Amino acid sequence: WLMASSHPGEETLALQAHALLRPQHPDALLIIAPRVPTRRDEVVALCPPGTPQRSAGAQLPTDAVVYIADTIGEMGLWYRIAPVALVGGSFAPVGGHNPHEPLALGCAVLHGPNVWNFAESYESLDRLALSHPVPDAAQIATAVAATWASPATREDRRPADPQVDAMLEQLQAYLAWQQSTAITRARSGARCPKPRNTAEP
Repeated sequence: WLMASSHPGEETLALQAHALLRPQHPDALLIIAPRVPTRRDEVVALCPPGTPQRSAGAQLPTDAVVYIADTIGEMGLWYRIAPVALVGGSFAPVGGHNPHEPLALGCAVLHGPNVWNFAESYESLDRLALSHPVPDAAQIATAVAATWASPATREDRRPADPQVDAMLEQLQAYLAWQQSTAITRARSGARCPKPRNTAEP
C-alpha cells in the first residue's frame, strides 16, 4: 500500500498503521512517497534499518517492510502499483492533495480530516464511497486490510469519477460543436476558424 505525497508527521502515522497490519499480513509492503523528495533522510530515520530507496536505485519487488519512493515525477507509477493509497497532506495542516489521480489509475483512496484544498471533491467522493476518511492509524490499517481482502480487480476499483466524467462531457460537447461548425462551413465554402491558442505548425 502507498503513503502518497506525505508531509512531516504523516510517515509516522503510516508506519504505525503498517505495524498493525504486519502481524496478519507478514508480507505487507508500505511504499512511502514523500511530497518533497529531499526529505529522504528525515523519512529514512523513521524507517527500519536498511530500508531501500528509489533514489539509490533500489527496485521492486523487495522483501523489505518499507520502500521509500523518493523521486520526482513517478507518483503515477506508485498509484498503479499500489491497490490503496493514503493521500497525504490530509493529516498535516496542508489541506490535502488531489484524489482524482489515484482514482483514475484504479487505486483506492484513503484520507485524513484536512482536505480543504479539495473539499468539494472529497465530500462528493466520500458520499459516493469512492474515497474514505480514516482518522487514525487503527482505522487506516482496517481500511487497507479491507481493500486487500476485496475480490475487486484494479479495473473494478477504477470508479466513475464525477469530476472526470464532467470534463469528458464538456470535451465531447465541444468536439460535437466543432464537427458541426466544420460541416456547416464546408457546405457554405467558408474556412473553419483555427482553435484559439493553437500555434502554427
